[in-house]
Amino acid sequence: MSIDNNFLQEKIIKNNLSNNEISNNVINERNKEISKITNELNELSDIQDIILKMTLEQEEQLDNIDNNLEITNNNLNNGINLLEEASKYKNTVTSTICGSAIGCVLGGPLGLIVGANPAILSVSTLFLGGIIGYGYNKI
Repeated sequence: MSIDNNFLQEKIIKNNLSNNEISNNVINERNKEISKITNELNELSDIQDIILKMTLEQEEQLDNIDNNLEITNNNLNNGINLLEEASKYKNTVTSTICGSAIGCVLGGPLGLIVGANPAILSVSTLFLGGIIGYGYNKI
């Protein structure tokens, strides 16, 4: 029985060594998998950081576009107001010049007919025509 007992103890020891090797192999494989998962999570974190950075940059660009659109809208409104004002001045100047020209053209010959100095009458009717033209535009 002692031989069987020794044989049995050797088998148990071999079996324990084999189990320890298996356990060590399983632990090593598990550590490799954990290391692989850790690396993949780090890569995923890096990708997430890059996406966040890109999102923030794009948000800044969108804010710049929004500000530019607002500035452009204000500039367009100011331009429209200036064009409307210029149109009023154009009409005023056009009426004043036309009135002055008509006054000058009519005043010179009228001065000859009446016998007055044509230059003085021409200048006087020029101003009078300008005033009438300006007043006509205001009506």
